[in-house]
Amino acid sequence: MQKEPAVIGCYMTTGEFDFLLKVVAADMDEFSRLAVKKLLKLPGVQDMRSSFVLSVIKDATALPIPD
Repeated sequence: MQKEPAVIGCYMTTGEFDFLLKVVAADMDEFSRLAVKKLLKLPGVQDMRSSFVLSVIKDATALPIPD
């Protein structure tokens, strides 16, 4: 994941899935190529489920640390 520019976040998670990837793609065709030709061919990847952002409500990057 470190070398794939389309992956802008990779998180190990608990629960139903092992990892959550945050990726960017210009369109669905580009995402499909990334998923089928790269992500699903990685060693150990048996399954993949996708969700897509329809609208951004809030996208903060700063941590709420008091002064």
